[in-house]
Amino acid sequence: MSESPTIRLPEATEAPPRRRRRGRTLTIVLVIVVVLLVVLAVAAEFAARSYATGYIRDRVTQIFAIDDPSSLEIGIGGGSLLLQAVTGRVAEVTIDAPELAVGELTGSAEVIARGIPLDDTQPAESLDVDFTLDEDQFAALAAAQVGLAPEDVTLVDGAIALQTEFDLGVAVVPVAAELVPGLVDGQVAFSARSITVAGSTLTEEELTSGPLASVVGSLLQPGALCVAQFLPPSIEATDLVIGEDGIRATLAGRDVVLGGGALEERGSCAGG
Repeated sequence: MSESPTIRLPEATEAPPRRRRRGRTLTIVLVIVVVLLVVLAVAAEFAARSYATGYIRDRVTQIFAIDDPSSLEIGIGGGSLLLQAVTGRVAEVTIDAPELAVGELTGSAEVIARGIPLDDTQPAESLDVDFTLDEDQFAALAAAQVGLAPEDVTLVDGAIALQTEFDLGVAVVPVAAELVPGLVDGQVAFSARSITVAGSTLTEEELTSGPLASVVGSLLQPGALCVAQFLPPSIEATDLVIGEDGIRATLAGRDVVLGGGALEERGSCAGG
């Protein structure tokens, strides 16, 4: 008697535990929530920076009478602006202005402000400015200091070159001099680098002790130019250099109040 063949039935597949499905669903939900929070944070950061940039642009335009506000390049550093806002201060703001007026002077400026409080009645930690004044404006200022016409003054190799003539009654004597500007107690003072009289080079001592001393004194020793009259009292000039692109002045201030009209005030020099 033959044996009946054995029929094997397929093994039943066990359904995956419901807990695993729930775990995957929870993970997906958490990922979606995190992504949404990141998107919202980025959007909030972008909105905050956009608002802050617009506010800074408006304030700078108002204070310095900027004709074209769109020409200002404004940067906000220090990481997340929202996190900085929590501390009540913005770490750093940079402003690049191709044309900015300071009093009667107009030039380009690079500004770095640090530790700016959200309350603009409180002082910022520091304000540093590189201000470049074009050659013609500075030549006009220097000419006024020595009593010459602006066309008699040029900038040459880091100095102010002056050319004029003195009528001594019996003869007209041509005089040329090169004066180097520098800062003394916050004022622009001038020192003679070279002096030529009727084609002969003299030292300042030789000229001021000779017969022309009375007529060239104002040329070689002009009065100091008060820089403070162009700046807010909380900002002072720290350096002055004649470069190829004009006169570059370095300005600095500490604990500078940026609001309440403080930057619109002007200082004065001792005795002025």
